[in-house]
Amino acid sequence: MQNSVFRVFLLASLFCSRGISASDQYETLTTLKASDHLPVAILENEHFIIQEEVTNDGYLNTYNISSDFGEFSAYSRNMLEVRLKEIDALVQLQNLSKTEIFATAAIEAGLSPLTAIIDFSTRPIQTIMGIPEGVGRTFQRYVRKTERNLNKVGSLFTRSEKSSEKQSGSKSKADRMKSRFVSYTEDFFSVGSAERRWHQKFGTNPYTSNTALHEAIHSVSWTDSLGRFGLKHVSMPTIAGVNVLEDMSDLVWSLDAYELRKHNRELLLSEDLDATLVDLLLTTPGLRPEFQTTIIEVFVKLEGVTNREEVLAFALTVEDETQAMMLAQSALYLAALHEKSPLAHFVPLAPFPTAETTNGVCLSAPAFDYVVWTEQTAAIFSYLDSIMPDDCSKKLILAGSASAQTLSTLSEWGWQVDGASGI
Repeated sequence: MQNSVFRVFLLASLFCSRGISASDQYETLTTLKASDHLPVAILENEHFIIQEEVTNDGYLNTYNISSDFGEFSAYSRNMLEVRLKEIDALVQLQNLSKTEIFATAAIEAGLSPLTAIIDFSTRPIQTIMGIPEGVGRTFQRYVRKTERNLNKVGSLFTRSEKSSEKQSGSKSKADRMKSRFVSYTEDFFSVGSAERRWHQKFGTNPYTSNTALHEAIHSVSWTDSLGRFGLKHVSMPTIAGVNVLEDMSDLVWSLDAYELRKHNRELLLSEDLDATLVDLLLTTPGLRPEFQTTIIEVFVKLEGVTNREEVLAFALTVEDETQAMMLAQSALYLAALHEKSPLAHFVPLAPFPTAETTNGVCLSAPAFDYVVWTEQTAAIFSYLDSIMPDDCSKKLILAGSASAQTLSTLSEWGWQVDGASGI
């Protein structure tokens, strides 16, 4: 963690609350093996291979993939699952473009069958796969709020008596919000209904950051109205505990960006939330439409849970795709757990979504791949312990796994660690 103030605050919290010395008790980050963290069936097929060497930042793994369509990286198991589905889609599209029925359709559409064929091998996708700085920034923001004694962001969503004054606002404020919305939607508005239907067939995201897939689907979207193409899905195993795309709402495929925003906005306003903050949420730059929709649907499902606005407060701070995906996955886990053991309230200012059940169990469900017991990890869990209700039983739900030292230390600190596969 680069921020020295944050570091001092966290370490002070750690040492004071645990009464431990600053001697060497932490693990060093090392490279991992993909074969130790993924099912054998998912490591390779005829179209891709996942490289054995994996880097880890203490929480998430970075996987390097060699495919028929180029070399690229996937930051987190969730993103790996997304990219493998997209490789499947690219394989199907390339095969489809070389069929006789596609050539016939191209002629009928006044196109040359030769120019209509898609050769994705000339469009390597490694250039679109930037790696974010890491998830530590998320933790940094939340602890800074506590250090400065700020009110929790979630409370700002509660409609106040001055709500009507906020909504009327000045013209300049309204113009700024309109400008923010236009800037937000311009990247998504070009995704047409035909393209969304193709994405729905593949189970992929119409607002993907994978420009190769976006261009490929755009290049065949003219065939959608012909209704004559059957798709043969490539056998792609899934990763246990990873289900972001499976939980994608049909709304993302059926509504365009403007319609989806309108739907989500009306849904939040019906929950009696402040209009200005709703609009800020819906135009958060790092929160793409599919993540917005998932998080908002989770918020609605959590009706009756005190402080459920914490989920929206997290969403306001999202800065990139990885953070949005982690939040969506964590929120989905808690929503699923809520159905089994009802949640009573969310813990304010937690570094990741944490809630207490009606029977006194405090649940945290961060979408981590592999947790290493570093100085930062120790500080984060010490801080989380400090804000937990005194009488709750602590349970950590991990989609991935953790080092032996992490599991041992958390157990000593009173944490029960479970996997997410049973959710």
